[in-house]
Amino acid sequence: MSYIRTHFLQLVRFGISGSVAALSGIISLYVLTDIVGIWYVASSVLAFFITFIIVFILQKFWTFKETSVSTIPRQTAQNFALSIFNLFFNTALIYVLVDIADLNHILAQALIYGLIGAIDFFVYKYWIFRFAD
Repeated sequence: MSYIRTHFLQLVRFGISGSVAALSGIISLYVLTDIVGIWYVASSVLAFFITFIIVFILQKFWTFKETSVSTIPRQTAQNFALSIFNLFFNTALIYVLVDIADLNHILAQALIYGLIGAIDFFVYKYWIFRFAD
């Protein structure tokens, strides 16, 4: 398979995986905030951890086709470090977009997921799963 086609398909899989994870996060945010009644910032934190598990599994085994079991501890630690950074970034941004910019919390979260996803592709490809190609 050609280099361009391989990387294009990887980008498509990344987008699908990220969309599945983001949708699960948004659904979690909605349920926790609007049904359970938890404060939207706390709900966003909980939803972010739900997406952590989903995104790691999808990105490792499907997007980057990295099936090595021996790399799981290192990759989990790297993914966790990235997720913690993203969590703080996500939490600060959702607060700014909702409380200061007066954006709807669901729309704000969707925009944040898009921004984080765009940055994370390169982090996953060139740091976490760098030996997968």
